[in-house]
Amino acid sequence: MMKVNVLMSMDGRYAAAPGGSASVVNREIIHVDSFDLYSAKHRQAFGRVAATESGIEDKTIQRDLGKLLLQLEGLQDKAIQEALQPKEPTGYTMEDTEREQALTLLKDNESAQESTPVFPT
Repeated sequence: MMKVNVLMSMDGRYAAAPGGSASVVNREIIHVDSFDLYSAKHRQAFGRVAATESGIEDKTIQRDLGKLLLQLEGLQDKAIQEALQPKEPTGYTMEDTEREQALTLLKDNESAQESTPVFPT
């Protein structure tokens, strides 16, 4: 299911926002609807109403909706691939000299604890 809000403007351009709201600035809006773009029945219903309101052939609108679907699928695939990419670690990474100093400190602490009993006997 790819529920989108589709807006058709007077200049024949479309704006779509998956699950959100489509917006167009400085264009006269002809038709706005929210529907499942994967559903042929929903695309046809949008096309019929938009064709009636705009005077543009239904075939043209159907073809444009097909192109819109392909573009949105491409954007969706890209977003999925980016989400699956391993993230860079956000923690602090020690430099080699810092690591050596820390290991030396730990070793000194371990040897100090071995020679000093924790509980008196």
